[in-house]
Amino acid sequence: MNDQENIRRIQEREAEWSKIYSEMAEGSGKRVSPHLRSSIEIWEKNYPNLMMLEPREIYDKAIVGIVERINLTVLCYDTQEILDILQQDGAEEGMSQEEAIEYFEYNVIGAWMGENTPVFLTTCSNQRRG
Repeated sequence: MNDQENIRRIQEREAEWSKIYSEMAEGSGKRVSPHLRSSIEIWEKNYPNLMMLEPREIYDKAIVGIVERINLTVLCYDTQEILDILQQDGAEEGMSQEEAIEYFEYNVIGAWMGENTPVFLTTCSNQRRG
């Protein structure tokens, strides 16, 4: 791809995001559930190839947003929120912190689901390995 094609693609993406932001703003006055739900519905419509962790009713609350780079758009989940879910909701009896970390590293981060595999954000405040 040359520079002109990259510039064209970036401009197309900016137009897409402008439309998404507009749709999110329109729906903001009629939210019944947390704001993320309306965002997820818009993302699903505009990016049908997004991969989401299952079961959605448990893991959707850990979605931070969408991460993009040229030719790639994927969902981003909060690592600490996933660990908290695994310790509370994710298993029938709940997992210990060590079990949750091991499960997360092997079964979640370690799972390759294709080029649309989600990414996971660990912030400075997330002390998951300490």
